[in-house]
Amino acid sequence: MRWFWDQYAPHEEMRRNPLAALLCADDADLAALLPTLLITAGAGVLRDEGGAVRSTPRCRRCSGDRDPVLDTIHAFTVLSRLADTPAARAALDHAGHVLRRGLRP
Repeated sequence: MRWFWDQYAPHEEMRRNPLAALLCADDADLAALLPTLLITAGAGVLRDEGGAVRSTPRCRRCSGDRDPVLDTIHAFTVLSRLADTPAARAALDHAGHVLRRGLRP
């Protein structure tokens, strides 16, 4: 992950920007965000970080399951060999439900 951070945010101050690292956001930053659906993969490289974000009291606008989708990896909903698995279908169905609920007047 260090290599990815170096590409995405090469300077240390960029890594503390709430737009790059949601764990660095304060209440005002989080209040400005749109509602967020956060789905993590049980074997995903960002599983722990996603869980940490979701478990902070400040992340009231995050929805999603408290537990990661087990037995799958990061990007499991878009990788061709995994996109038609029960885990991917369930995650996408859940995302669709959250989106429909959020778009209703």
